[in-house]
Amino acid sequence: MLYIEATIDSGAGSKNYPATRHPHPSRRVHWMTLLLLALAGLSPAWAEDYAQWQLLHTMRGHAAAVYAVAWSPDGSLVASGSEDETVRIWDPQTGELLSTLRGHTDTIASVSWSPDGLWLASSSGDRTIKIWDVASGTEVQTLTGHTNGIFSVSWYPYGGYLASGAIDRTVRIWDIASGSEVAIMDGHTGWVGCVSWSPDGFWLASASDDTTTKVWYVGDWSLFYTLRHPDNIRWVDWSPDSTQLATAGGGFDRRVRIWDVASEQTLITLSGYSAPVTAVRWSRDPERTVLAISYSSPIQLRDGVTGEIIHTLTGHGSGVQEVDWSPDGTRLASVALDRTVRIWGAPPSPP
Repeated sequence: MLYIEATIDSGAGSKNYPATRHPHPSRRVHWMTLLLLALAGLSPAWAEDYAQWQLLHTMRGHAAAVYAVAWSPDGSLVASGSEDETVRIWDPQTGELLSTLRGHTDTIASVSWSPDGLWLASSSGDRTIKIWDVASGTEVQTLTGHTNGIFSVSWYPYGGYLASGAIDRTVRIWDIASGSEVAIMDGHTGWVGCVSWSPDGFWLASASDDTTTKVWYVGDWSLFYTLRHPDNIRWVDWSPDSTQLATAGGGFDRRVRIWDVASEQTLITLSGYSAPVTAVRWSRDPERTVLAISYSSPIQLRDGVTGEIIHTLTGHGSGVQEVDWSPDGTRLASVALDRTVRIWGAPPSPP
């Protein structure tokens, strides 16, 4: 069932979307095709592909809970960040640990790759963001300015800038070349747990403990509008075509909402979770409206149109903290309180 169960506050009612913001007609046709299939009680053909997914690798090495994970843009590496104050780089094909990056003095909450895959950003409870040269394993820059722990860091999809969100209730934009702050957005009244750029580069979304997700316009860093949940929002992620947002509720809310960006309306609400939802990620395959959702031990793969549970991935010993799709959408990485990094996907073809 599709229903609306959230309210919206206008951050700047007199503004209009840039012309490039409206969904391309072909995207609307694709979405309507999926909707018609859903109304007919049919699942898209690709949904069957996930039924065979299984655990491919379990990577051990972290000495404490793992909170952050990210695939490199070319899919050849996976980075993880942990309470043990290290970032680790893994080979997802073999499960081998390739390097360990040390320098933070508190839990690492987030990791993000530069678009060219040469650099990795990590944010920490030590109030810093570090930039790493992945090939050499060396720290090349430290960004300071936040006054409390930094929950989230995200590299601009076209390079050059980073966004960060922290316990100090601010969203900050950083120029990587100079190491300086470009903007400080202080509209939230609670900690900012997640920041996410739209793939088209026009928008930045931030999710907060103040029960809101705010969408900021990159042109002048102004607040465009605000979306609300009944309780704190743990996560926000954009669809590959930048036309939809997924938000994950923490606290007692424990629901995932899919929003249409142009109309600012809820398309579908996913519920039934026994614990706060820690992350939600769209597949990066634009032809597949599949979401990976983590909330406790299992990971759900769900159809983003119907809400149907396509498959459940079970194996972590305790709470899953984050998930991330490979760039081609054929594999999923996850991290958890059980100190492991896991890779999921279709079983390898027999020799």
